[in-house]
Amino acid sequence: MTDARAVKDAIRDLLPTFRERADETERLRVVPDSSIKELEETGFFRLLQPRRFDGLEADPIDFYTCVKEIAGAFGFSDSSHLCRWFRNQAGQSPEEFRSHGSG
Repeated sequence: MTDARAVKDAIRDLLPTFRERADETERLRVVPDSSIKELEETGFFRLLQPRRFDGLEADPIDFYTCVKEIAGAFGFSDSSHLCRWFRNQAGQSPEEFRSHGSG
């Protein structure tokens, strides 16, 4: 994968598979290794990584959207945990980031 759009498309292609694994994920209380491997292959983990470190340096909102879609596929409908993580990482909520930018 070479850009954020391709990563997002690849993740959307995986969502039906993740939905099929929702029960396993709930039972294990962790995302299955097979799903982690598939996410790695899409380039998902490189979305926020700076280009100088071979990352995609994507918009954090694109990353947030992907995480929300992945979480939904695994059966998690509440995005509050993700919002707390984003605030801890970015120092502001996703909505604040979207409205005011990163700095």
